Amino acid sequence: MWACLILALGGMGLVLFWGVYTRQRSENPDFNPLRLQLGASGMLLGMIVILLATGDSLFSIPPLIVLGMIWTQRLTDSVEMGMALKLGFSGILLVIIVWASTMGPIGYVFAFGALCILAMLWIGPMLDLVGGKAIDSVMGGGGEVEAQPLYSVAHTKQKQGDAKGAIAWIDKELEEFPGDFEGQLLKAEIQMDSLKDFDAARATVLAITEQDHHEPGQVSRAMGRLADWQLKHRQDGAGARQTLQWLRERYPESAVEFVVSQRLARMDFIVDINDPRDVSELVSECLKQLVKHPLDNDTREKLARIYFERYEQPELAKEQMKILFAQPYQQPRDIARWLNLMADWHLKKDNLDAARKCLQQIVAQFPDQPYSDEAQLRLTRLNT
Repeated sequence: MWACLILALGGMGLVLFWGVYTRQRSENPDFNPLRLQLGASGMLLGMIVILLATGDSLFSIPPLIVLGMIWTQRLTDSVEMGMALKLGFSGILLVIIVWASTMGPIGYVFAFGALCILAMLWIGPMLDLVGGKAIDSVMGGGGEVEAQPLYSVAHTKQKQGDAKGAIAWIDKELEEFPGDFEGQLLKAEIQMDSLKDFDAARATVLAITEQDHHEPGQVSRAMGRLADWQLKHRQDGAGARQTLQWLRERYPESAVEFVVSQRLARMDFIVDINDPRDVSELVSECLKQLVKHPLDNDTREKLARIYFERYEQPELAKEQMKILFAQPYQQPRDIARWLNLMADWHLKKDNLDAARKCLQQIVAQFPDQPYSDEAQLRLTRLNT
């Protein structure tokens, strides 16, 4: 009875060590488990001494095996620490099951409980092994998982105030995965946000632009971040504009050009349709802006609204909307908003059929998006 109790307490201790090790290893893959190994070894040695002193030498075998596995792992790395603890706990459970099964009905209850715990430990890995092989045989999988860089440690070090340590970790990962975009951008962000080293952050971002394997969207993201830093930390509007212009020229006639053009346009001009100035002056300013920034969505949309709402020139308004619809890379939310706006204009002119056509176009063009539901609701109200 005492032997079973000692083994049960030892098993609980191993579970505790296992949990601490798993948590520490998830936060820091370089975690050294020596203290945990010494603690677990001290507990196991105590169990062995007590079991030998009580005459239950047979029950001292499982903790002795666990002790050997722990230090075999320490000396040779042949067994992962977590696996060593797991196997040791499983061995203790097996001894408890065998011993309890000889105690009659009460023992069967203890044996069943230990068996359930043992099953919980190994059912997942067994299902992964058996199920994975079965799926691989049907689907043709089974290849090795491609190694990926690990930056969670760098994030943790940055949060703890160890920015230099975070960068050192990133550099270590980049030695194994040279040219990795996420690692380089994270390094630049830490250099700027934590170390306040603009020149180093800028150099890191520019190094990304010199690497040919990155996607346009990745280069755009990095250079956009650099432009943010130029504006926020250097108050360098000219430098930010130059950064964005370089990006636009590198990827002409692309989604990158379209998005960057919107930002450049906002740096130069913003119009308020409720501006109390004379409407002809507003129209003139908008037209000058669109000559300089022909992809400027915001200005073109507001010019169309000024034409319809203040200039009373609906045909000119429709012409501007046609230009917006014709430009590539427009976002669904913008297209839906413009169609709703045109539906409003038609309703103001008592043209119900034209308004319905605008709303029906939203439903047809975006059937699986919320814009379709909103347009359908408006259509229902028009028909009642």
